[in-house]
Amino acid sequence: MNQRTSRVTAILLTAAALAAAGAGHAAEPAEPLRIDHDVRIRASRQEVWNALTSPDGLAAWIAPQSTVRVELGGPYELYFHPDDPVDRGMEGTRILSFIPLEMLSYEGEIRGSWIVWRLDDAGPDGVLLRFSGLGPARGEWKQRAPHFDQVMPELMSRLAKSLEAEPDGVSVQRKEGR
Repeated sequence: MNQRTSRVTAILLTAAALAAAGAGHAAEPAEPLRIDHDVRIRASRQEVWNALTSPDGLAAWIAPQSTVRVELGGPYELYFHPDDPVDRGMEGTRILSFIPLEMLSYEGEIRGSWIVWRLDDAGPDGVLLRFSGLGPARGEWKQRAPHFDQVMPELMSRLAKSLEAEPDGVSVQRKEGR
């Protein structure tokens, strides 16, 4: 077989494999169901990062106990009910990606969902913390996303208040159009 024939054969085999892999399967929705919220926090990036990634920081606003190791595939487990023998909280969830002091993403507690936190500058003495929760536009995520959308402003407000010496009018904004 000459080199040109080998390339054409490889292209045809790849196309056939891709077609076979998709045969008989319904197409997945292109866009996940997404919820977004933002909060401005008068704190340093390091303080906000620690609130998202350290047991002490997480205990101050969301979960009394946690196991977090900031590395690819590291655990990001939040124990909302650490003494519950059946369901302590987010167990078995893993970090998907991170950029220190800028972005953290991890698996959500619902299969197929994930969470993204982004830290942006908000002036000389603050951080704009952006939350996105994403998951399939079907199944459990579709059913529970409205609940998460409703509770996230309170949770983000608690996070901000845990960091600000004198919080005044912490405002969490929901991004519309998603």
